Amino acid sequence: NRDIQQKRTQDKLGWHVSLSALPDAHGGQIVELTFRDMHNEPVTGLKLEAQARHPARAALDRPLAFARIAPGIYRAAVAVPLGTRWDLIVVAQSEHGESFHLRHRL
Repeated sequence: NRDIQQKRTQDKLGWHVSLSALPDAHGGQIVELTFRDMHNEPVTGLKLEAQARHPARAALDRPLAFARIAPGIYRAAVAVPLGTRWDLIVVAQSEHGESFHLRHRL
């Protein structure tokens, strides 16, 4: 199964990702991701592809643009309608071709 293999590959990387989401002044959220390696050092040089996915209506899905604000720390404004749950999907790719997949319910 592809998901199992992906999980094993991520476990070997030893990366840890923490996520924080805070309300912004416009009714959305500011989402911050912090990537650390197995030695608790920032994982730098990542390219992030992300989107907010509506769990029932794919037509509402929207891309997200994460910006690096410090080594290993990336931030994006997430403007999605309130009153429903959304899935945050992130694929982080290193300069060496390693990738980390994250799915989080907002």
